Amino acid sequence: KFADRILGIIYFEYLPKNKEILWSGAISELLGYDETQFRRYSVWDWMELIHPDDKQCFETILKEDDHTQEAYENLYRVRHQSGRYVHVRNTVKTFFNLSIGEKVVIGMINDISELKEAEELSRKARLKRATERMKELEGE
Repeated sequence: KFADRILGIIYFEYLPKNKEILWSGAISELLGYDETQFRRYSVWDWMELIHPDDKQCFETILKEDDHTQEAYENLYRVRHQSGRYVHVRNTVKTFFNLSIGEKVVIGMINDISELKEAEELSRKARLKRATERMKELEGE
């Protein structure tokens, strides 16, 4: 558990039948919320934290996915308690829990904000180089 907090990983168990999510891990470290707020945090509560531009994709997954896909990954933004958005990778695996007789989705959420920032800086640098090269070519 200590390592999960250092690494900034949130774990969840999603019960699709009743839309309940059981949370653990680095909730306060990654999102700034007190862990007690997440004790009975439903999928609909989680939806409220997702960035408006990413919400449609997430809603589609919830409505259309019957969780027959064994494993998948989603990238989206989640609102931190401070109001800023954190880019996250949501890695998911579906199991059938014999003891309760239903599908259970187990997942892991980790912060990829630094990766997204590096990608954006790289994109801007490439664009700047291309623009400078175009100006050079126009001057010739």
